[in-house]
Amino acid sequence: MELLNFINGKNYIAGNWVEVVDQLSVINPATGETIATVPNLTEELVLATIDNSITGFNIWSQMTVEQRSKILRSWHQLVLKHIAELAYIVTIENGKILEDAKREILYGAAFIEWFTDIMTQVSGTIVQGNNFRHKVITEYEPVGLVAAITPWNFPSAMVARKLAPALAAGCSVILKPSSLTPLSALALVKLAADAGLPPGVVNVITGDSNKIGKIITQDFRIRKLSFTGSTEVGKKLYQDCAGTIKRLSLELGGNAPFIIFADADLEKTAADLITAKIRSGGQSCVSPNRIFIEEIIYDQFIEILVSKFASLKVGNGIESTSDIGPLINAKAVEKILDLLSESTNSGAKIICGGKALKNFLDPTIVIDCNEEMKIFHTEIFGPVIACYKFKTIEQVIELANKTEYGLQAYIYSSKLETIHKMSAQLDFGMVSVNSPLPANAKAAFAGRKASGFGIEGSRDGIYEYLNTKYVNLTI
Repeated sequence: MELLNFINGKNYIAGNWVEVVDQLSVINPATGETIATVPNLTEELVLATIDNSITGFNIWSQMTVEQRSKILRSWHQLVLKHIAELAYIVTIENGKILEDAKREILYGAAFIEWFTDIMTQVSGTIVQGNNFRHKVITEYEPVGLVAAITPWNFPSAMVARKLAPALAAGCSVILKPSSLTPLSALALVKLAADAGLPPGVVNVITGDSNKIGKIITQDFRIRKLSFTGSTEVGKKLYQDCAGTIKRLSLELGGNAPFIIFADADLEKTAADLITAKIRSGGQSCVSPNRIFIEEIIYDQFIEILVSKFASLKVGNGIESTSDIGPLINAKAVEKILDLLSESTNSGAKIICGGKALKNFLDPTIVIDCNEEMKIFHTEIFGPVIACYKFKTIEQVIELANKTEYGLQAYIYSSKLETIHKMSAQLDFGMVSVNSPLPANAKAAFAGRKASGFGIEGSRDGIYEYLNTKYVNLTI
């Protein structure tokens, strides 16, 4: 518990571990116990952090690619070395089961490794202009100081997914993790500092989200904001950044359709659906939210699904016997129970689960849902499988696209013609075919519509943190 003990009660600002009198409690959702505290920073300290981050940018952006790459590689190695403790921290502050937390650490580490390689491949171009003396030069420069706001559902991976490309591009970063799960961010940055990251390049601040958000959006020195979280908050940040014309990346909510055709392998499909659904206890923006099942196999598939899903055990994520951990807090449980109540009052049926104890919700299947129900339009964010029937491919395309969100969609079919038509007509930034876990550092994670904009991961991800400069040179 070396990392946890070291970061307890502190923020990381200008290379120093800062403590203040006013502290916020971090609660284990499985037990309700306080596991640590973090500072509730004053406005003066937040503004001082911005000053220090500008100094950090001036140092980091002037280092060579080789110098920055060496530090990031060392950081990646330290993350892998400390995977057990990092996963433990994720579990006790977020609740997800320990094996899931370990996968999260590896997922986040993959972004550090990926962008450490990609940063060496960024290069400008020189082409001849109007005559032999005229050169058109394109260069890429770091955008400047970046603010990153990360969510509670992937408290480690989302930090790595934002920091890695920003640092690879030469930016400095002010990181504001969720107040519900700030420890993973602090632990990761502690390892980055141990790897040799210069003071002021990454600063971690905690405290009142509204107060900090107002400062971040209104300060012109912060040239980019990357946010992962709810669409409601994303809209507010979008508006608030207008005054300072910031670059933005917004990874917001989802309402993922999971579409099952009669020709799919039903046993595998059911297993894959559960794998995708219980990741982070269903608290994921890419979690299957609306399960569309072709009518002729509806009853058969439901029977297979119940036999697998109902047997999963809910419990403390630290316990090896647990398949699903708690939800993040009581408010999250209450929201889902309200959705289930509204659905059943409108004609849906709960055929397994549906009960909650404190922050724990039994794995739940609700059938005979329809598009008039609130659950159809709402991101569930829990271990609930809501099932819908469809008859034709045209009908399911219309139903799947009938949402303001456009992040992730899933298709299960053995027919290439069906796969091609569905993937072409689904209005989502990411489409996964016959696979439950599409996330990959090498892939472009990007939504559309109310799911936001901007790319995380892939070769394109680093350009979110780079400005393009054109130099018109006549010799």
